[in-house]
Amino acid sequence: MKLILHLLIFGVLFVFTVESRAKRTTTPPVDDAEPDVEDVEIAPELDEEEPSPKARKAPKPVAEVNQPINSKTCPMRELTAKELKSVKKTKEYTCYKLGEAIKEKAEDNQRPTAKEAEINEVCLKEYTEAYLKSEYGGWINKAMRFFKRTWKKIRGRVNKIPCAHDDKILDFALGLRNGKFYLRQSQYWKRRGVPGPYSPPFYGNLKDIHNFQIPFLLKIYEWTKEFGKVYGYREGCKNVLVISDIDMINEVFVKQFDTFYARKASSHPFAQDPDKNPRVHLFESRGARWKRIRALTSPSFTSKSLKKILPIIEDSAVKLVDLMGERHAGGESFNAHEFFAEFTLDAICRLVLGKKESTLFNNPRLAILKIIFLQNLYKPLTNFAHGAPPVGRAVQKLYNRFNMIINKSIFDEIAETVIERVQQRETGGHPSEPADYIDLLLDHAAEFQLQNSGEFSTHDSVTKVMTVDEVIAQAVVFLQAGYDTTANALSYTTWMLSRHPDIMKRCQEEVDDVCTNSSISYEDCQNLRYLDAVCKETLRVFPFGTFSLGRTCMKDTTVCGYHIEEGTIVQADPHAVNLSKELWGEDAEEFRPERWLEADNQRAATAFLSFGAGPRICIGMRLAYTEEKLLLAHMLRKFDIIADEKVSNLKLIGTLTMIPEEVPVKIRARA
Repeated sequence: MKLILHLLIFGVLFVFTVESRAKRTTTPPVDDAEPDVEDVEIAPELDEEEPSPKARKAPKPVAEVNQPINSKTCPMRELTAKELKSVKKTKEYTCYKLGEAIKEKAEDNQRPTAKEAEINEVCLKEYTEAYLKSEYGGWINKAMRFFKRTWKKIRGRVNKIPCAHDDKILDFALGLRNGKFYLRQSQYWKRRGVPGPYSPPFYGNLKDIHNFQIPFLLKIYEWTKEFGKVYGYREGCKNVLVISDIDMINEVFVKQFDTFYARKASSHPFAQDPDKNPRVHLFESRGARWKRIRALTSPSFTSKSLKKILPIIEDSAVKLVDLMGERHAGGESFNAHEFFAEFTLDAICRLVLGKKESTLFNNPRLAILKIIFLQNLYKPLTNFAHGAPPVGRAVQKLYNRFNMIINKSIFDEIAETVIERVQQRETGGHPSEPADYIDLLLDHAAEFQLQNSGEFSTHDSVTKVMTVDEVIAQAVVFLQAGYDTTANALSYTTWMLSRHPDIMKRCQEEVDDVCTNSSISYEDCQNLRYLDAVCKETLRVFPFGTFSLGRTCMKDTTVCGYHIEEGTIVQADPHAVNLSKELWGEDAEEFRPERWLEADNQRAATAFLSFGAGPRICIGMRLAYTEEKLLLAHMLRKFDIIADEKVSNLKLIGTLTMIPEEVPVKIRARA
């Protein structure tokens, strides 16, 4: 069956290249006689019915005969006799009337003369070039020029081969070469003796992992159960090695960090270069630049910083719980995920942007962030670009432009806020205490010394400050990541509490004992040990984020006997690790928060991958736990969380993260 599939691919590639070559070399049939273009009959007046404006535009009435042909060759307005006489001398007018004459001949099954065909081709070429100079056509023009240059280079090399000057032989050679390349790439892991799913040529396994209805995390977990702890698959031309062996994970994420210091590249194959992008953020940066940004942003997530911003988070939490009680305290089922998404977005917007007022259920940014995390807009283009990297490079600017349209409002808002704060600091008008994360970032963006700790660093020390562009980028990524991940964690935890009433009761008792004041302090959150265990156990069972667990091999190396080439992506499977019976015992698949409180809870740090592992572990982990426990504590104070008996399982969707489509629960005021 595979042999038949490969033969079909060769056939398609051959036919495609032959047909495309034929289209380029085919010329219109001509008559034996070749009268001049002046022989074409030209009516003194134009038809009243005008073609589409996109087809041809009216020529300007002033032009000399020897001027180059203008692309605006379309029907004219009504002209005076003097203007018409002047226009008839222009080549624009000739192009228009020639096109009409050829169209009439085609309707009568007549062929154009050689002269007509030649001039008509020039007219069309001029019009096409004019369109490609337009705003949107410009991107197409750049892509076409790239393909033409590439084709010229390939043709020049192949023409050196004897007998390759014949067009059919050339097309066959190129088709055979492409087919052989993609066929060999599809067998990359098989040649190395590494098991894995069948990888079709060109796209690889993109169809499987870019399925919005089956999250990426669940797909690789399904493959892990089928192929074992180490297997390979392909994302277009990228080779991915999936691991769930704890020793290999420790080797990749910790011991050989100097070799695997870069995250897996963005899911879009034509995303910007993280080494050159002036607005690169902490998640995508790498090498010495990552070390500098990490060192500058880390103080913003310390306990001291969290204490300063906790009142903002609590205000949003209290308002959400009150709103939840007003709408659903009667006992009807509702989607809790919608409320948690509103809470996390409200809190993170106030933290990042310094917004003083809450915008629960009235935040215009929610729709934009949903597009970012639920987007499936680029799937056909990204799949093709994954299979053909030159395509990705050619359309990179087009993608970046479209992506900026989606993010423009958020970028502009954050950029204005950052620039305003910088100007306030220059004039001495900023407050002494930080009001939000932008203030914290600017406070800590001071000069510092960073010791060399890896071969990827180019200097023994780095003395830098964070640029304004980098501050904007960090604020944007905090906004995006802080919204989605915490909302998902709250949704899964609430779902598990509704399914385990005994655990919920114990959490309520702990909250009543620890949180004796109306306001919950940072110290209170730290003392909620059982609730903390519930949150961690939920993330162990539902490790919804896999995008942070991919690493790119920056130089050839060997990991636990496996030779890994430069450019290979190593992806850890958090679901397989978090549910491993070897690491967590025979009850690994059960929801049991007590395991986190047991005295013998001595496991490797890489046995829990919900926040990543190694030096690049999630920087916002402490903030996420604080937000989650603070809101749950306020909820458990006022309500019992009850399961919706009509729903037994959650439907999970998503691409970047594993998102519950709906979390139906009920709440009831405590007696």
